[in-house]
Amino acid sequence: MNSVTLTFSIEINARPKTIFEYVSNWEKQSEWILFTKVKLLKGLPNQKDPLLLAITGVGPFKVKDTMVITDWQPYKRIVVEHTGRVVLGKGVFLIEEISDKVAKFTWQEITPIPLGFIGQIGLVLIRPIMNIAFGKSLKNLKNNIERSIDII
Repeated sequence: MNSVTLTFSIEINARPKTIFEYVSNWEKQSEWILFTKVKLLKGLPNQKDPLLLAITGVGPFKVKDTMVITDWQPYKRIVVEHTGRVVLGKGVFLIEEISDKVAKFTWQEITPIPLGFIGQIGLVLIRPIMNIAFGKSLKNLKNNIERSIDII
């Protein structure tokens, strides 16, 4: 089965540690990821191997996405393995320091494309919607982090 890597990035006026701590606060993800609620099902939140559940959707249309953290490199990288029935593949958060006050946050989703050619056509059709949703989520992330720094 073919897979696709979707990559979305944004520069945030914050240090990598601040960004990492914010994005790895799983239950806070509903504050910045559109239409998604995340909760910790098992394990400790700030390490490798906890079990997470994300519920994404609008109205009655919801998808459950279970995840396990498989790579945990503080202030640099988090990788989750999607283990649900519908959402498969990996999610990757990367943080790269640009300067003392700015870091680049990159969110990748590496996912199999089901149904061969039909799945590839479906991806072409939904990709513009995904670009908008991921872009808005990253703007929310940036705004939330930068506002929290201003408050401190």
